[in-house]
Amino acid sequence: MLRSVERALAYTQAVSYDAFVANQEKVDAVVRNIEVIGEAAGRVPAEIRDHYPAAPWATIRAMRNILAHGYYAVDLELVWGVVQNRLEPLSRDRRNILQREP
Repeated sequence: MLRSVERALAYTQAVSYDAFVANQEKVDAVVRNIEVIGEAAGRVPAEIRDHYPAAPWATIRAMRNILAHGYYAVDLELVWGVVQNRLEPLSRDRRNILQREP
């Protein structure tokens, strides 16, 4: 999960929204990594999800489903918003969980 977060952030570092949507490779790479994040969130054991209920597990999985099944209707503004506003906090939260869990 963390690797995909870091990749998506790296692919969009110092890139404007307009440059992002104009670069299909960046779009494909970021969308794919967000899908992987959602898939990984779905594989987090239930006892860990239950122990950290503040983490938006269902939202992360839902975003994966939107992207995976949206095909050509993917909302790039939504993707950009996730990258800009959600990935850094997700990275911090996941690192904290990993430090606490064996």
